Amino acid sequence: MRLLSLLLVLCIEGGLTELRLYSDLVHQAQQRALTISRAVASDPRVARAVIARDPEGEVQALAEHDRRLTEAQFVVVTDSRGIRCSHPDPKNIGKPVSTDPSDALHGRETVSFESGSLGLSARGKAPLRDADGVIVGEVSTGFSAKDLHHQLLAQLPSVAENLGLQLVAGTIGIVMITLHHRVELKKLAREIDVLRGLLRDRPRASEGHQTPPSSDRQPDQPAAPDQPAAPDQPAAPDQPAAPDQPAAPDQPAAPDQPAAPDQPAAPDQPAARSPAGSSPVPDLRLGKYRSRQIMEEIVAVLRSAPEPISTAQIADKIGRDRSTAQRYLKDLERDDYVTMILDRGSRGRPRHLYQWRDKPSPPPARPNP
Repeated sequence: MRLLSLLLVLCIEGGLTELRLYSDLVHQAQQRALTISRAVASDPRVARAVIARDPEGEVQALAEHDRRLTEAQFVVVTDSRGIRCSHPDPKNIGKPVSTDPSDALHGRETVSFESGSLGLSARGKAPLRDADGVIVGEVSTGFSAKDLHHQLLAQLPSVAENLGLQLVAGTIGIVMITLHHRVELKKLAREIDVLRGLLRDRPRASEGHQTPPSSDRQPDQPAAPDQPAAPDQPAAPDQPAAPDQPAAPDQPAAPDQPAAPDQPAAPDQPAARSPAGSSPVPDLRLGKYRSRQIMEEIVAVLRSAPEPISTAQIADKIGRDRSTAQRYLKDLERDDYVTMILDRGSRGRPRHLYQWRDKPSPPPARPNP
């Protein structure tokens, strides 16, 4: 569209330039014709021959001499009635002129661009006066419009060269502007993609932040040492046999029955185990705008993958954006739960592949004696 607009502007500019040049050529031809008419009218021999009815054809000879000398289309001399005394075609001598001679016969010099017996031409007319200053006729000189057209065509190469330089400069500018806009649009598209992923994950992230801290720290905080049921709270009023059967020496709750293996936090961590039935998801640090559900989905895909897997494959399996999966993978790589591998086998930039690595589990908590 920019190139088409540039071409349209250059075409309009070329047309206006040609019109302006043609107008200048017509104006120059009119002024030149008027100058020739003045020069012919200033020759006293012409006025004397016109007054004497030109018995020897002196006016025709003088007019044709000046016409050939100036390369004009015609130089016509008339008497006070508008009858031709000279003409390029001798057959027209003695006939009235084809255009109105009244302005020149009233003493006014005129220029015009009109058509006569010899076709369209740029003309200049001047009054013819005798020695006493009395108007005895007119002198009309003209240049053919065809000659003006030839002069205009002779100037076309320079006009075309100027337009060509403008086209080249404009095309270079358009290409540079287009490339700059493409770079800016790519940056804007990446920013929009990141914002879309943040907006899509924000509700899930807020749900993940609302989960109780005990569900997040379940593997590291067994409930048995903190909430002993039988040894610390015996039913004294209802069971008088408590002194005979103490629960503390025989069945300690803390060493033998930790609450973590027997009572997993099922409501808070529905995706805690991988599809293959491996160990629960480790205690991962969730950054800002991160969702535990998405993190668990990515961990499950990584654990079930038989070989290193790319970000695009992970995003396709969990039904998320690639940028979303990339952010969570960076968190896992930061916490040393995944290994990033560069695949340089394909052409172009190397691919980033990710593989799950199980960190050694922390030792079990010692029972409180």
